[in-house]
Amino acid sequence: MSEEPKNPETNLEDGKQSDEPVTFTDEQQAKIDELIGQQHAKWSKKLDQQQADFKQQLADTQKQAEERAKMTAEQKAEADRKQREAEITKQNQELATQIQEYKTKSMLLDKGISPDMLPLVMGADEDSTSDNLG
Repeated sequence: MSEEPKNPETNLEDGKQSDEPVTFTDEQQAKIDELIGQQHAKWSKKLDQQQADFKQQLADTQKQAEERAKMTAEQKAEADRKQREAEITKQNQELATQIQEYKTKSMLLDKGISPDMLPLVMGADEDSTSDNLG
């Protein structure tokens, strides 16, 4: 019976990994450590920012709840109305932006220009967009 040849690239024999430890030169290990350190620092910074954002959001919510607890029924109704109006205004602005993007893309395609140019030519309205295309 003949032995099957071992795969030198993966050190696999019969589908099992070798127990031999992988070794790196000092230079390679230093580079690996540096890359891991950079990634760790990046994640730590992102986590710290998320924690700070969460704490700020929690403090804001608590403050709003305390203020709301002190309000009369009329004041609560007025605050709710203002919040709904703000949400509607925001949604209307988002809708207007989407409509303008659609119109700008249509203009670009009509002129045979790639839609990737949208951020460069889109204006606040159709007239300013047309001027930018000209």
